[in-house]
Amino acid sequence: MATWKKTDYPGVRYREHPTRKHNRKPDRYYTIRYRLDSKLIEVPLGWASEEAWTPSTVNAELVDRKRGKRSTPKAEPTLQQASSVFNFAVKMRLFNGSNPVREVKFPKLNNRRLRFLSHQEGKQLLETAASYNGELHDMCLICLYTGMRAGEMIALRWFDLDLKHGLIAIRDSKNGETRQVFMVENVRAMLRRRNKDTPGSLVFPTHDGKQRVRVSKMFLRLAEKLKLNKDVTDPRQKACFHTLRHTFASWLALQGETLLTIKELMGHKTITMTMRYAHLIPDQKRRAVEKLAFVAGNG
Repeated sequence: MATWKKTDYPGVRYREHPTRKHNRKPDRYYTIRYRLDSKLIEVPLGWASEEAWTPSTVNAELVDRKRGKRSTPKAEPTLQQASSVFNFAVKMRLFNGSNPVREVKFPKLNNRRLRFLSHQEGKQLLETAASYNGELHDMCLICLYTGMRAGEMIALRWFDLDLKHGLIAIRDSKNGETRQVFMVENVRAMLRRRNKDTPGSLVFPTHDGKQRVRVSKMFLRLAEKLKLNKDVTDPRQKACFHTLRHTFASWLALQGETLLTIKELMGHKTITMTMRYAHLIPDQKRRAVEKLAFVAGNG
């Protein structure tokens, strides 16, 4: 039977996977416990490897719920969630038998984000962020011009940066591999302006030197200020912090970079994820046919 372990945050606990590792440590399954109207509520949140949970981010979720932002329990579990629960129970030897919903075919939802910023919107966003919140400006700048995920950016430490050669090492990325991204000159200049502490210190820490929990709320306030989401109802078209990464890839595609180049710069494990940008690449086939017609017309 798995043993629950406490963290430094009251109400946050976890149990460890018997074999699977995450960031070279046993993978953790987190839950939160709190009282609502004298009733004890326990909410399972998931694995660190799948949901990028850390004790601090789990605690932030707990605080949000206590403040009433998520004061009601979640809706009844979906079939996908039920399948995951049974798979977990089988692995942990808490359930004897096969997964009863294993053969159910789940509908595939198209929830991929489509929105990316124009070059003018990107320029306006950075200018507004600089006057609104300098720290947010720097975080937006580096993600917009490197394609880093928010989690990769907030985990950056000074020893990950090679300012001399303009290189950034992304360690323990989402696909489990270390990759290298490149600094354009405005990113390098921004990093040189920042106060470098010790090599192991965070590049974008909180005011008390700790790792940030999230950037999304700060960005959404900026997006509201710029009216980027005004009258937008489709979630796939709404601008969020991840839009910066999507914009980086989209700009690369629009300037004619190959899918393989975009795949490597984005850190995608397979080309499948990169294919979403294929339609933005200038159509070589159309230009080839138009060139043929031009030659024929002048022959």
